[in-house]
Amino acid sequence: MRTPEFPKNPTIIALYPSTTCFYKAVVVIPPSQLTPKSSQYLLTFEDDDNAERYVDSRYVI
Repeated sequence: MRTPEFPKNPTIIALYPSTTCFYKAVVVIPPSQLTPKSSQYLLTFEDDDNAERYVDSRYVI
């Protein structure tokens, strides 16, 4: 079963890349708007100088 996709702009919780910690982030681009079969979100994490990072959708809650 596929989980619902978060739209652009909401604040979510996601696994910060290369760590085991979840942090607040804002959705910049959801997977369906990146490529047709993408499973990654483009996110900006809180307190990360507005850097945009890709995170697999299974790590976004």
